[in-house]
Amino acid sequence: APVTVAWRRKGMRIDLTVNTASESGIEIAAAKRPERVTLDGKPVRFQFRGGRAVLQGIKKGEHRVTISY
Repeated sequence: APVTVAWRRKGMRIDLTVNTASESGIEIAAAKRPERVTLDGKPVRFQFRGGRAVLQGIKKGEHRVTISY
């Protein structure tokens, strides 16, 4: 399903606005393993593999994702 992403870097943090057309997973390129990832302000479990932070089960709609290093 299509996913639209807008992002902004703030020091050691990346803020993303993610808009999904249906429930989906997302993969976000990351140079190193993030210390913390939040979805809509709440910490979420993620996997780090192949230089990507992987989040599963993102519900349909607009969400805020924050990646902190």
